[in-house]
Order: sequence, then C-alpha cells, then structure tokens
Amino acid sequence: MESERESSLPVDRGWAWTVLAGSISVYFFYAGVLKSFGILFVEFLDKYQESAAVTALVSGLESVCFTIAALMSLTVGLRYANCRTLVIIGGLLMASSFVLSCFAQDVYFLLVSYSVVYGFGHGMVSGPILCILGDYFDTKRGIANGAAMSACSVGGLLFAPLCRALLDEYGLQGTLLIYGGLLFNCVAGGALLRPIDFFSLDKRRAKLKANKRGKKGKGAKKPESEEKNGNLSKSLPLLDTEEPFRARSPTADSTFSPLARRAMLKRMRSRTESEVATQEPLLSPITPSPEQPKVVTPQPKAVNEPTRFGIARYFSNESLINIAVASSAGFKTSHENVRSRKITTSESTEGSATNVDKQTSNSHGVFNCSIFCNLSFVLFAPGYWLGSIAASLPVMYLPAHAGEIGIFGQKAALLVSVTGACDALGRLLAGVVSDHFHVNPRYLTIFACVIDGLMQQLSVLFTEYWHFLIYAIVYGIFAGFLYSLYAVIVLQMVGTKDFRSTITVLMIGQGVGFSISNPLIGALRDTYGSYDASMHYTGACALLAAILFTIETIVHKVRSSKEKETDIEMSPG
Repeated sequence: MESERESSLPVDRGWAWTVLAGSISVYFFYAGVLKSFGILFVEFLDKYQESAAVTALVSGLESVCFTIAALMSLTVGLRYANCRTLVIIGGLLMASSFVLSCFAQDVYFLLVSYSVVYGFGHGMVSGPILCILGDYFDTKRGIANGAAMSACSVGGLLFAPLCRALLDEYGLQGTLLIYGGLLFNCVAGGALLRPIDFFSLDKRRAKLKANKRGKKGKGAKKPESEEKNGNLSKSLPLLDTEEPFRARSPTADSTFSPLARRAMLKRMRSRTESEVATQEPLLSPITPSPEQPKVVTPQPKAVNEPTRFGIARYFSNESLINIAVASSAGFKTSHENVRSRKITTSESTEGSATNVDKQTSNSHGVFNCSIFCNLSFVLFAPGYWLGSIAASLPVMYLPAHAGEIGIFGQKAALLVSVTGACDALGRLLAGVVSDHFHVNPRYLTIFACVIDGLMQQLSVLFTEYWHFLIYAIVYGIFAGFLYSLYAVIVLQMVGTKDFRSTITVLMIGQGVGFSISNPLIGALRDTYGSYDASMHYTGACALLAAILFTIETIVHKVRSSKEKETDIEMSPG
C-alpha cells in the first residue's frame, strides 16, 4: 500500500516541473530586485544624504525581519498552512513594500516600508520554496535546486540594467513603484506550488469513484434505510474486490432484511466485554447471548487504535481513522463495545510501539533540537553563515565600490549584470557537476569558498574597469556554488526528516549574519574612507567558511567509515 501510494506521487516528474517553474519565477523576481539593491543603495545615498552606515541599516533591518519571518514560516507557518499559501502572502508583502517605499521622504521611512515589510515577505518565500522542492524532487534534487537558485542570478542579470534605465527615465520614486508591480508576479508563481498531498487525496477520490461505478454496474439496489441513515461506504473507500474475504456488516449488506438488521443491532448493543474477549477466532460470526449480563461501559480509546477484529468486522476499511464516524447510533455503540474487548499481548506490544513512534514524531512537529547533536551540522552551520556573507553582500556594494574609482551609471550596472549572469552559470554548473559527474558537493563548496575569499582580498588592488570585470566574472561563478549545493549537503547530513529544522537554523543564522554585516560594512566604509576594509572582511568570512567546511568533510568521512565497519562486523557470515 505504501509503495503504491508513493509511486502515484509526481516525484521527479509531472507536476514537479510545474512547481519548479513556479519556484523559478518567484526567485527570478524577488532575488532580481534584491540583487539590484546595490544600484538603489547609491541613489539612497545621493537623495537622503545620510552616512553609509545609516543607509546600510536598511539592508540590516531587512535581514533581521527576514530571520524572524523565516523562523515563523518554517516552524509554525508550515504547521498550520502550506507552502503555496506562505509564498502568496510573502509575494503580496514584498510588492506592497516597494509601493509604500515610493512615498519615502527619508531613510527612516524606508526602515519601515522596505526593511520591515519586504523582510517579512522575503522570509515567508525563501524557505517554503526549498521545502516544496525537497518534496517534489529526489534523484534530480541537485538540478532542481541549481535551476531554482540560478533564477536568482538571472534576475540580477536582467534587473540591474533595468533598474538603471528606470532610474534614468522615471527617477527613484517611479522605479520603486514599477518594482512593486513586477513583484506581484510572485503571487502568480506561488499559486503554482500545489502541495504534494493533493495527489494522494486525488488518488483516494478516484478509487472511491471507481468503487461506486463498480457497485452500480453489478445492479445492486440500495435499501431505503441506507438512504435515510447514510452508509459508511459512501464516504469510505472499500478494499479491492480481488480480496479473498471481506467481513459483512449487518448495517451495510443488502442481503439482510431491515427487520433482521434491527434485531442484530439490538443484540450487538447488549454484548459485553467478556463475551467479545472469549471469542477465539477474530472473524467468528455474531451469536446472541443466552443471558442478559450487566452491561460494561467501555473505556474511551483513541480513534487511531482500532483492533483487527473491529477493522475486519466493519468493512475492513483502509481509511482506519474514519471508522469511528458512523451515521447510526446503534452502530456507534456496537463498534465501541467491540473495541473495548481485551487485546492479546502481541496486539498490546504493537500498539505501544505505535504510540511511542507517534509521540516521538509529534514532539518534533515544530522543531527538532536533536540536530545540534550532529557534529557535522554544528560545523557546517557557521560555515554556511560565513560563506553566505561572502557570497551575497559584496555584489550589493559593488556599484558603490566601483564608484570610488569613477565608475558610474551603465558601467556600474553592467558589473552587476555580469555578476548575475556568471552566478547563474555557476549555480547550474555546480548542480550538473555534482549530479552527473558524481563529484562530492562538499569538495565543490570548499573550492568555491577559497576562490571567492581570494578574489575579495585582491579586490583592494583594482584600479581599472577591466579589473572589476574579471572580478565580477570569477566572483559570480563561484559565489553561486554554495547556494546551489548546500541543500544537497544538508539532506546527506540529516535526511528529509529533519530537513525543515535544519533549514530553519541556517536561515536564522544567515539573517543574523546579514543584519550584523550590513551596518558593519557601512561603518568600515565611513571609518576608513573606502570599501577596502569591507572587502577584507567579506573575504575573511569566505576563507573561514572554507576551513569549517574542510573540518566537517573530514568528520563526515571518519564517521561514515566507522559506520561501514560496524555494518560489516554485524553482518552474518
């Protein structure tokens, strides 16, 4: 039954590609706007005449709100809503933020209209998309994540020159208003993210319709009592007709007359707990009691703990949780009396194990703190936080950095576009190399962080425009490796069970790192008069991330080799 259910889900096929298309469209618009913020940052500096540290608070506060929203959406949000709902709400918030920001008269208004509103929308979009991609893709997860992450880079490639052209044509206010309109496309993309549970429900509906058509084809006429009182078979799908045996119910089998059914229901109400427990065969026929013993009130039991006797007797239904729902009051009473019988030792043990498993899964319904006992994750998480600082923030300050040597206008926008194009190429390249050439994603991530860190350190020596072009190409290619591969590494590390908890921690740390680093970069610029110290800071973050990833890779290899040795020792022969 489980394998049949899983085979019906569109994993790596069918609607999964539509979900990927919707994810790509959402990432394209919101990440494109986010990556072109560097051009808007220069405009904010010129219009509001604030220091770089104060203006950088706009990005810093946005990161704080992103962290809070990501935490809420990945824990409480996904428990009470699905990914599609969260993405649609996040798209509305992001679009509204730019519409409100076009009325800003100072930076402090932007702290509310952009930082808070856009930050919450950003946090509600990013995490749920990763989760739904993890649901729809398995063997092709690396390519799917790479394609979705590449949309961020393509958005940066196209939005940078678009932003510059809009600023020249409509000014800052007009550009913000148009950006708000473009971000409404995230709502349309989010509408395509159909939850994967929909398909399992659709399968049950199709099976129910097939059962109804088969019953009508046999020409069986329903009695009037069934039409009045309702029948569980209307709402509960029956097992396949190929089964060798299916227990008959006096309330559903049309071979019983209405008078016989009423008599049987009356006898079933008077059955006692002791009589049910003394029956040796579980599927023995119902016999009336010669005596009228004292009726024992059954103790209430959980709906999800039906006994085998009750399942076989009442329709042998595969939807066990709905067995307790019945139209007839007498049927309810009889069913509860049957379930109150004494169970055997084997059934008791099986039920206890089931309850323990359910309690364990429920305790981790919101967040599983046991991931912090995983040494690989403890090493990987701070490496990801540091690496994301080096992979995301330099491009936001690239136009301002290039402006220090006289590069403005379309030339500065071209640097952002080249970075976005190479970033898209790098993300796709990382996914293809990892999946098709079977290269360990950890090795690719370490190599990319080393190259990224070295380019940041060398950027202080750039004095010509072509120097910045080379920097944009190399930095763009290798900055995307981390975002393309980290989800694959996390799944290898913790599996699908704790994936959401792990992504929550990574996003929280990422948001905290961004909220600290953005004003710190601005403060370093105000203190030293250039962005050289800021580039040294981001480069150091990348190199530290490479060191942590290297240690984590070694730990992972040692633990994997020990597990293999243990499996060999425990194997028979």
